[in-house]
Amino acid sequence: VKTESKPAKRYPVLNMEVGQTNSKKIPYINYDNHDKELTIISSDPKIVAIKEERFKVRAGAQADIRLRFVAPKRSGDYDVDVEIWSGNQRLEETLHFTIHNVDDSFHY
Repeated sequence: VKTESKPAKRYPVLNMEVGQTNSKKIPYINYDNHDKELTIISSDPKIVAIKEERFKVRAGAQADIRLRFVAPKRSGDYDVDVEIWSGNQRLEETLHFTIHNVDDSFHY
């Protein structure tokens, strides 16, 4: 059951070369006064993989959402959304990433 949430948080374009990988930690702060169990879902796990798809965040605490970016085999722009869901099937937040993938095989 999807519920309305705020607009996606857009991150700056990530420039990558074909075959390159990159890791990123995104802090998540639980501002509520109860513990949360989160589920993290990538719209394209081949490009943006979630290192830990489910974890708990204590009330008032911070946890890192750990992502691994894998540049696709073809050059171009790729849009990937990462959704953060709480245990009660509530969409907490959507993170939007654009990966600009360049093929550097032309360089001598």
